[in-house]
Amino acid sequence: MSLIVLGIVSALMQAAVAPSSATVSGRVVEEGTRTPIAAAQVTLFRFEPATRQQTFPGLERPRTATTDRSGRYLFEGVDAGQYRIAVQKTGFAGPAEFAIDERGLIDLKAGERRTDMNMTMQRGAVIVGRVFDASGNR
Repeated sequence: MSLIVLGIVSALMQAAVAPSSATVSGRVVEEGTRTPIAAAQVTLFRFEPATRQQTFPGLERPRTATTDRSGRYLFEGVDAGQYRIAVQKTGFAGPAEFAIDERGLIDLKAGERRTDMNMTMQRGAVIVGRVFDASGNR
């Protein structure tokens, strides 16, 4: 009987200590140079596989984080589930969404720590000039 009680107490202690939410982090860097991109906005969208749509449980908006000077971002307290990550910054072009699996999703489990969600962006370019027709008119 005492072994059963010890087993139950041990299981309850582990459940109390085990984190129920996930953590997602990574870096955003410039493609080619690997220079960190500060102040990029990273967005974490929840995905509902049953409807195959991005959802906002409890009418919550997607979560956002801003990269620091080292290009790092962090999402803590993320519920288990499937997500997509997007990044944007003025003057840069990057992946519209970043994903781990072939379906374009990151599958997070309770207590999971994902520290490998690194993304690259390309520096944007500007085209300057004038457009003329065949007669030389603007």
